Order: sequence, then C-alpha cells, then structure tokens
Amino acid sequence: MIHCSKIKLTLAMTAALTALVGCSSPGNTVTFDQLPDPAATPKAKWSDAMVYMNAMQISGMRDVPREMMGDASSQPAEGGNSTGVLDAATYGVGAVAPPSGMSGGAVAGVGLGLLLLGGGPTQPAQLPQVVAWVPSDLASSPEAAVQVALNEFNKSRAAVFQKQLPQELIATAYPESDSRSFGGKMPKASNLVLFSEEAKESPAFISAPKSYGPIHIVGHKVTEESIINSSGFRNIHESRANTVALSAALPDWFLIYVTSATRSKSDKLPPAVLRSGTPNYFIGK
Repeated sequence: MIHCSKIKLTLAMTAALTALVGCSSPGNTVTFDQLPDPAATPKAKWSDAMVYMNAMQISGMRDVPREMMGDASSQPAEGGNSTGVLDAATYGVGAVAPPSGMSGGAVAGVGLGLLLLGGGPTQPAQLPQVVAWVPSDLASSPEAAVQVALNEFNKSRAAVFQKQLPQELIATAYPESDSRSFGGKMPKASNLVLFSEEAKESPAFISAPKSYGPIHIVGHKVTEESIINSSGFRNIHESRANTVALSAALPDWFLIYVTSATRSKSDKLPPAVLRSGTPNYFIGK
C-alpha cells in the first residue's frame, strides 16, 4: 500500500532533482544510461546493495562504478537527465556524505524512477522496503514463517523506537508498489497477494540452507517512526541513524531498503540497503 507521507516524500525528492536539472551547467557528464545496467553487468561486479535488491525483487537502481569514485571535478550536465559523475550519484536519487573509507561524492547509485521526471506510478525503488527470509528451522509453514517475521519486526521496533505509530502490517509476495502486488485486481489491501511460498534454497547471503522468503512487510512506517524518534523532522542524520538501529536489532535475515534523504544541497544521504545495522551503498565492486 502506498502511504500519503511516502508519496509526499517521493514528490519532494523528484522536485529537488527537477530543480537541479534546471540549474545545471556544462562539464564532465554522465547520463543514467551510461551507468552500467545490472542486467548486462557480471554479478561479481555488483555492489552488495544491488545483490540485496535483486533478491528483494526490486529493480530500477544502478551502481556507480568504483572507478568513478573520487571524480570531484565533475559538474552537473546541461539540461535533460544528464548529470556530473558526482551528481549522478548524489542527485539521481539523493545525495551524500561518503561512507567511511570512500572518497568523492559518488556513494548513491541512480534510481530510474526518480530520473524519469514525467510522473507515472510510484516504483518499489522509490519507497522504503522491509524484507525477510525466515530460516526453515524457525517455521514449519509459510503462515508460521510470516508470524515469525512479523513478531521479530515488532519486537525490534519496540526495542528501538520509544514512540510508535499504529500500523497494519501485511506480509506479501511482492514489494510495496510492485505492479504484481494486487494480482491484476483493484489496488486495495484485500487484494494484496499474500506470501504463501514453501521454504526453498536461501540466497547466498542467508546462512540458513533453506528459508521462507522473500517476505515483504508492507504497511510499515519505518520512515515515519524514525523521524518522530529524532530531534526534528529535518534531522535526516538522526532519522537515518534510528533506521540503522532498527536494522541492528533485527535478525540478519532481514533487509531494510532506505531511499535517499535531502535537507539541502550540501546535506544529503544516499539510498542504501541495511543489514544487521550496516548500510550497503550502490557502489560497484
């Protein structure tokens, strides 16, 4: 389900990108299409974030090649959906302070949905996502696995967030806002395709040989709860830290995808996939 607050956040980020394109100037540029398409890139070159997104069934992101890192001389491109190497990362879906040990500003990867400024349906990569793979030794059926995942999620929320919001969590077969979410029916909660798969071989990053997943938890308010437990709505760093803390409290078979956050041209955070409290950025290997 798409929540109004998430739609407003997406629109705000899209507006920020529109403003950037309108004010851009010539220089060393890179277009979205010049970033490597994951489908045509050896998986050994994918970032861990891209590996996780693929397992979560979420497309629309591209890694910034590692060789582009540190190109601080790049400038935004003139017009269109082109942008400098730095800004391909920092403005494509948000901008950035480099992760520890990384130079330059290219820490963010580019999301197709936010570069296509013409509108259209919200894509899964434009929304925060929570996904779990429940080890088969913790559940004997898909229904039991769903309950394990929801219980762990709520237990971790209670441990991390002093302030909590009411929410109706639903465990589904597809990411939030995926075109398959409602099985071709009207987009309402009662038509969501619920998770029902039997345990199967786990992704390589899950230690359990078999697991139930991916289980997509929709209806969550991770972004909102991270914000209300920070010192202010515009404190994007504290809000992100709260989400990281939630990730750290969850079992390592949970992933949280967070979109970019922008406070100003110089105060931005990149999208990332969080696992066990570690942010994984879209920087190719």
